[in-house]
Amino acid sequence: MSDKDKEWQKSSTRANRFASAATFIAPLVVLGLACGCQHQLMPTPNLYSYGRDDAFAHVPPEYRSNEVDVLYVTDRLPEGDTKTGPKYGYGRSHSLAFGTCVVEIGHNISWEDLARESRTAKRRLSLPLSVKQVREIARFPSVPHPIVEKGPRPIDDPAVVAEYAATEAKLHTDLAARLSHTDRKHAYIFVHGFANTFDDAAFTTAELWHFYGRQGVPICYTWPAGRGMSSLGYDYDSVSCEFTVFHLKQLLRSLGRCEPIEKVHILAHSRGTEVVTSALRELNIEHTHAPQSARETLKLGNVVLVAPDLDFDVYQQRECGERFTFMPERVTIYTSPTDRALAMADALTLGVARLGQLQPSELTPGHRNWLEMSPVTLVEALVHSGYIGHSYFTGSPAASSDLILVLRDNRPPGADHGRPLKQRMTNFWELRDDYLEGK
Repeated sequence: MSDKDKEWQKSSTRANRFASAATFIAPLVVLGLACGCQHQLMPTPNLYSYGRDDAFAHVPPEYRSNEVDVLYVTDRLPEGDTKTGPKYGYGRSHSLAFGTCVVEIGHNISWEDLARESRTAKRRLSLPLSVKQVREIARFPSVPHPIVEKGPRPIDDPAVVAEYAATEAKLHTDLAARLSHTDRKHAYIFVHGFANTFDDAAFTTAELWHFYGRQGVPICYTWPAGRGMSSLGYDYDSVSCEFTVFHLKQLLRSLGRCEPIEKVHILAHSRGTEVVTSALRELNIEHTHAPQSARETLKLGNVVLVAPDLDFDVYQQRECGERFTFMPERVTIYTSPTDRALAMADALTLGVARLGQLQPSELTPGHRNWLEMSPVTLVEALVHSGYIGHSYFTGSPAASSDLILVLRDNRPPGADHGRPLKQRMTNFWELRDDYLEGK
């Protein structure tokens, strides 16, 4: 039996073990979501609660309020209107829309109070998140576009091409207006995971951008997920991952063409990592013979994959095989051995180990060689963030702190760079709850 077959057999046994556990995990996941009816602002990162940093002192005056104006981009199908604006469900739309979603943090509290509560681990005020307004600005033409001439290189209808260009101009106008209020000309995209609703994605984008210090532009890319927590819901969302790749590529190309933007950073969580890595892989292939690299054309800075719900073998074979990891300036992957949601996903798919649960002890000599030669940094998050342990990037003050240092400050790992992680091996680091405590 080859080493690869032995690894597969080991992983299959592991999947069978999780299959029995999934029977008990699934109801708890549902219960956990049901109990979270009121979304509260994520815990204060250690970076702020220990007095190491105060990003709120440098927030542009225009953004000093308890509201966060998020630019959303979505291919969710509209389901009608509510008092706050259009409602987007889990249906799939063949046209990509964008607009503004205003998220309120707390109710009628001052900026001074919000800034104070955002710097302490023990808050005196309740800070619930709510959607105050949703407004769709424009919608790109539906896909596929009408063709006026077929052949080896079909030509799209010129009227549709003109409509697309006009819609993109509206997007660029909105981006330029937002960037005019900040010195940092960067776009921060958040791509959510399985079972997330439109509001879930908007809340996460808003709270992360708040703790980035409200610099640059927050972009919520929300795809048709959220049909349910059952195995059928997981299957639906997995297919929606494939459906939305085309539209994410549309967005990334458009951001690259937006002149005021200097850098584009991407944060993907759970199944959203499948969307992002697939899109980047295909865009990288498109640039194989282009005069500029994909990094230059798309202005890619950091790409961060948190709790990636990716089959590790597939990730290596397709994404790494096509060298997508060399596209951005830096790729950071957060893993956790106690992520119960990924254990359930592993059981549902009967696959090999998920990338988001990868531990140093599981790496074969071949894996270690790949990691040593790769521009990827892996961080094992040995932190507490609830029973399920899947959203530790917002639930753990230690993990959110490290994420901020990556995305906001572009810091490489290591105490010398202000990220005092413990090194386990080349390009593999360890993060614990006391991160930055007393530093």
